Amino acid sequence: LQRLAALRAGKLYTRLPSDSFREVWQDAAIQPTYEQWRTLLAMESKAVAGRNSDRDLSILLGDSLSLWYPVDRLKPSQLWLNQGISGDTTWNILARLPDLANTRPSEIYVMAGVNDLKMGASDTEIVWNIQRIITQLQAMHPNAKIIVQSILPTRSPRIPNEQIAGINQQLKMIAQRSGASYLDLFSEFVDYDGQILSKYTTDGIHLSAQGYATWQSVFEEANSRVATSN
Repeated sequence: LQRLAALRAGKLYTRLPSDSFREVWQDAAIQPTYEQWRTLLAMESKAVAGRNSDRDLSILLGDSLSLWYPVDRLKPSQLWLNQGISGDTTWNILARLPDLANTRPSEIYVMAGVNDLKMGASDTEIVWNIQRIITQLQAMHPNAKIIVQSILPTRSPRIPNEQIAGINQQLKMIAQRSGASYLDLFSEFVDYDGQILSKYTTDGIHLSAQGYATWQSVFEEANSRVATSN
């Protein structure tokens, strides 16, 4: 609701302080449905597509981990479009890609797969869908840099971390083979038992403030390496 209020005011929420339109959220009686989220994100994409800006556009594409990425941890010199939806799967993200067709991003950060695993999807299905996401984004935005981020470890007994590690190895290979980049977050978040470090999570899957701070650090280190190599 905060984001919708910002959009109606002609603003993008990623360019506003985190407490903007807080009274709208406080007065909300129910949480938006998935379809309402998708509609809102499509509206934000359309708004960005129709806006002239001298800032490079970066897109976060994924599930709740991307959705709740703190605005104040996004690089301020860039324009950010957050396209994360809670509970989203690789299948749903594929269905949403046309909503990004008219945007002109310089970078697209993709993170998905943990919800697929919760629903019992196979490794092959997840990797194949990520490959399709990369291929479609490259066709849609040939000048954009596609960054595939690893699936994070969890503390959920329903999601084997050994399986996540195996999928990540495959994601790294398909990213390299496709001309995309791969960002290894798993190694920064995993403990000696193969689970996500407890300080980085609120419930075994979702991230704490410290978790997002570490994600930001990995972002910045990766961008610094790219800048140095150029």
